[in-house]
Amino acid sequence: MIIYVDTSVLVTLIKRESTTDPVIAYLDDLTEDQHPLVAGQLVETEMRRVANRFGIDQMAVLPVLERINVVDHTPVDFRQAGLMQSRELGTLDALHLATALRTQASALLTFDTRLERYCVMLGLPVLDVHRPRTRPNLGAYAH
Repeated sequence: MIIYVDTSVLVTLIKRESTTDPVIAYLDDLTEDQHPLVAGQLVETEMRRVANRFGIDQMAVLPVLERINVVDHTPVDFRQAGLMQSRELGTLDALHLATALRTQASALLTFDTRLERYCVMLGLPVLDVHRPRTRPNLGAYAH
């Protein structure tokens, strides 16, 4: 199952937060279970901007990007993101979601509550790093 990972989750790998250790364990678990981790190329820009904002060495971004399959955004992703019918969903989140849908992600991993609400509306499961996973049933650890 393909798991799309949002920047809100990945940024915890370069900026120490209370969720950093659970994220590391969860991503390790997904990788061990051979679930491909995917993110759109926008994630690199967002990660580098966070690194700049918090004075984090840019080299810290590279190992994070190497953990996931970074895919290019397509013109269709941009069009689909622009057409999403949600007033509260931000532009960049819409682009992430459109890319997740195009890559046929089975679930999305995010900490963004607005993005989570829209995923749920679309029927795309949202994973929760704080909820223990039970293998191999994806539905057991999705919202």
